[in-house]
Amino acid sequence: LGPLGVFPGGDVAVAGGVYGTGSFGPIQVSVDGLLVARCSGADGQPRWLQSWPAPQGALPSVVLTDPLGDIVVAGAYAGPADFGGGPMPQEPGWTAFLARYGGIDGSHRWSLATPAAEPHVQGAFDREGSIVAAGQFFGGSDEHAYVTRLAWNDGAVLWRREFRANNWDLLPSVATGTGVEIVLAGALQAGTDFGGGPMSAGAFVLAWYARDGAFLRARMFERAAQAQGRIAVDPHGDIVIAGWFGGWFGGTIDFGTGQLTVEGESWTYDAFVAKFSGVDGNALWSRQLVDISLANLAIDQRCSILTAGYSPVGVLVSKLAP
Repeated sequence: LGPLGVFPGGDVAVAGGVYGTGSFGPIQVSVDGLLVARCSGADGQPRWLQSWPAPQGALPSVVLTDPLGDIVVAGAYAGPADFGGGPMPQEPGWTAFLARYGGIDGSHRWSLATPAAEPHVQGAFDREGSIVAAGQFFGGSDEHAYVTRLAWNDGAVLWRREFRANNWDLLPSVATGTGVEIVLAGALQAGTDFGGGPMSAGAFVLAWYARDGAFLRARMFERAAQAQGRIAVDPHGDIVIAGWFGGWFGGTIDFGTGQLTVEGESWTYDAFVAKFSGVDGNALWSRQLVDISLANLAIDQRCSILTAGYSPVGVLVSKLAP
C-alpha cells in the first residue's frame, strides 16, 4: 500500500496499487488497479474498502482528507482505467489522475486525468477547500513542472501555472499555508522562471503564489547534488522541507544556515530537514541525518515534525522538535 491520510477523528485513509487476489483485514480483494480504504483509528480494522480496475498499473502518491470528510487521491495510472466514473482517458505512458470519494462509504464523487505525467503527483487543500496539486509533464521534447488549483466540488481547473525546464531532479512538492499562500518547492539542473525571472542552474527553489495563481516571491538555495523531498506548512505558517540528497559523487546543499555535505562514498545519500520563515522565506535551521532517505513528512498541531524513510537497518520514523 501507499500513502496515508488522517481524518479529524483519527480514522486513517489509505490508497495503493494492488494486483491479484488477497485480503485487507476481513475483506477479500480481487482486482488489478486502485484500492482505497478507510480504517478505524482505534484498531486499524477497515470500515469500508473500494477498488477500481487499472490492469496496467495504478500508483497513488498522495491521499488527502477534506473538512467535509471526503477523500481525494492523486497519482498516476497506465493504460485503461476506471476509478468509479467510467473509463479514464488513455495516453502513452503514465497519466496523472485525481479522484474524490465519499468518506462515509467510498462512493465516487468525481475523477479526472492530466495527460502524459510522470507517476508522482503531490497535493494539498487550501483553507477554502480547493485542491492544489503539483506534478511533472513529459511529452517528447516538452518537459515541464506544473501547479494547479482545482474546485473542490467537481475538480474543475481554476488556474494552472507551468514551469518549463529540463532535467528536474526534485519533482515539485506543494503545500498551502494558514494565510493566502501556496508554496512550491523544487530542485532543478537547468534554469527556469517561476514568475520572478530565470533561476540559476543547480538551485533548490521555494516559490510562493497567491490563491489566484499570482506569483509573490521566490527564494533560491545553492546545491550540488541530486535531491528529492516533501514540503509542509505548520500551524504558524512556517515551512518545512524534508528529503534526501547525494548521488554518484556525493554532494552538498545549503539552505542558508550552513552547507550540508554528504558523508560516505559514491552513491551515498543523506537526509535533510530544513525550516523556513513563513513571513520572508529565510531559513531558520537545517539538519542532516546520515545514511537515511526520508520519503514522507507531516506536522502535528504542536508544530512537531514527523518524518518517515529508510535506513540501512530498515524503516525509520522520527519526530523532531519545532
